[in-house]
Amino acid sequence: MKIVSILAHVILDKALNLEQISKVFENATFPLKTKGWLKYRLPPENYYIAFYKSGKFSVSGQKNCNEVYSIANRVIKCLNEKGIELKIVKIKIINIVVLNEISLPSNLENILQKLDFYKVSYEPEQFPGLIYKDFGATFLLFSNGKLIITGIKDFKNIPNFISSFYNLIK
Repeated sequence: MKIVSILAHVILDKALNLEQISKVFENATFPLKTKGWLKYRLPPENYYIAFYKSGKFSVSGQKNCNEVYSIANRVIKCLNEKGIELKIVKIKIINIVVLNEISLPSNLENILQKLDFYKVSYEPEQFPGLIYKDFGATFLLFSNGKLIITGIKDFKNIPNFISSFYNLIK
């Protein structure tokens, strides 16, 4: 099992002035000609940060929580040094993406027959993997046994998601 990406929201103690932040971070941009949020790449690693007026920013693409916390603290330190006083209230994990490999008991067409019709989709002409939605997560299963799980919000649930799905298909 390998964590390939974490998305977290960093909740701050007050709303953000995005215009002010765009001046502090010169390479920050407002996407799609909107002023509702601001995207930024934190150098030198080029980490993706999205700031929102509501008083939070997201950190995405990290592989462990320590990286998320470290990046969040770096962003706050930079803002504080530029005169924008903010404090982190909470860091909330929104999505964890996991990659795993499992031994397939059968081919995808046969596995499809074992799963709840309302929760599964398999159209190999459009996408080469079986898509299954249950347990509050989305599972992408490929014919080579690769399994991607997305929608996980808590690390302790990862083994349960994998074993629950495997028990369904065997």
